[in-house]
Amino acid sequence: QVEEVEGISRSTIEDNRRCRTPVSNLLSFPQ
Repeated sequence: QVEEVEGISRSTIEDNRRCRTPVSNLLSFPQ
């Protein structure tokens, strides 16, 4: 269960960063 929790926490952290900083992502990776 620990491995699953770690994977979920990592995925949630990545999603939170993307959702929290959409502007920075666009500026960092303008397409």
